Amino acid sequence: MALQVVRKKRHRNDVAVQASLLRWFTNARMQNAPISRGILTERAVHFNTIDGWLSRWEQRNNIVFKKLHGGKKKDVHKPTAENWMTDCLPGLVNDYQPDYNTHATELYYSVHVTCLEQIKRSYW
Repeated sequence: MALQVVRKKRHRNDVAVQASLLRWFTNARMQNAPISRGILTERAVHFNTIDGWLSRWEQRNNIVFKKLHGGKKKDVHKPTAENWMTDCLPGLVNDYQPDYNTHATELYYSVHVTCLEQIKRSYW
């Protein structure tokens, strides 16, 4: 007779946090927001995130890193971006000295997110 190894599934007190993080992640992806591992860690800042915990959370919820190519990348919600530019950006820029005039030099920045967190599905 062979011995069977029985593993006990440990229940943690952070079940509500896990459910809340998954709900936030799902809503953000439905709005086509690029979500990275760092963003997830920042979102779960209210408790001590351990890299192993985040990896296991991703496995439980079938979330993987995936590169988006070409037409799969989607634009950000325009009113949200405009709201950020009018409400948040001026507060961030006011703390810095005007060393460079971006209007005169026509200096533009673009952010490219290549690896995004996504739920494993065949249609994504």
